[in-house]
Amino acid sequence: MAVLKAKDVEQTLCKKGFQREDNEHRRFRLFIDGMRKGVWTMTSHNGQDIDSHLQSCMARQMKLSKSEFLLFVTCTISKERYIEILKQREQL
Repeated sequence: MAVLKAKDVEQTLCKKGFQREDNEHRRFRLFIDGMRKGVWTMTSHNGQDIDSHLQSCMARQMKLSKSEFLLFVTCTISKERYIEILKQREQL
């Protein structure tokens, strides 16, 4: 699997309801209707590309399989579908 550009993934997260919080890493928390939810992920401050291992870590943090995560970042899974998945898995 190819690496993903951190900038592209971060932009997709922000378009789909995540808001960025900076600390030692860039943390992205999911907000729905202005309310912060318990779903989050993070990327590195140095803009490091997201390799296969990091993709798996981010998928786990977002309560997705790795294949679902890849569909999410390539815009195949919409924000609405992502929320449905989280509800089905009782994560919301």
